[in-house]
Amino acid sequence: MKKLILIVSVYSLLSLKAVAAPAADGALKDSQIINVLVNLNNSEINAGRLAKSKAGDKSVKGFAEEMIEGHSQSNIDIKKLSKDLSLKAESDSISDKMKKDSEDKLAELKSEKAPAFDSTYMDAQVSGHQDALKTLDEKLIPNAKSPQLISMLNKTKGVVQNHLDMATKIQSSLKK
Repeated sequence: MKKLILIVSVYSLLSLKAVAAPAADGALKDSQIINVLVNLNNSEINAGRLAKSKAGDKSVKGFAEEMIEGHSQSNIDIKKLSKDLSLKAESDSISDKMKKDSEDKLAELKSEKAPAFDSTYMDAQVSGHQDALKTLDEKLIPNAKSPQLISMLNKTKGVVQNHLDMATKIQSSLKK
C-alpha cells in the first residue's frame, strides 16, 4: 500500500490555526477531520500544479510534482477510509474558512514570478509543514475517534516530517 500522505496546504496555513477552534461539543468529529484532510489535499494539489507550471528551479518543480501525486493518492486513501467507516466528509466553519483562505492564498501566489515564486512557495511549504505536525499532534489525532483514522493520521506524521525535511533542504538551496 502506498504511503498515506498529508501535508498541510501552503495556502491553508493561516486558516490551519482555525483547527484549534473546537466543534460545538468541544471536539472535531471524524467526519470533520476527513473534510479538513480533503480540503488540505485539494489545496496542496492546486498549489502544486501552480508551482509545477511557474517554478524556475528544477527541485521546486520536482517537489511540486511530488505534492500533486502524494495528495492525489491521499484523497484516494481518504475516500476508501470514509467508505469503510461509513463517514461522509462534513463541512463546518473550520473547513469553510480553510477553503476560502486557500483560494485567496492561491490567487496571491499566482501573481509571483520566478525566482521569487520559488522562494515564496518553499517558505510557505516549510512553515506549513511545521504547522501540520503541530496540528496533527494537538488537534487532529487527539480528536479522532476511529482507530483506522487515528492510524492514518499517525502514519501521516512521518510523511509530513519527511516532506518538511525535503522542503527545508530546497528552501536552503534557494537562498544560496
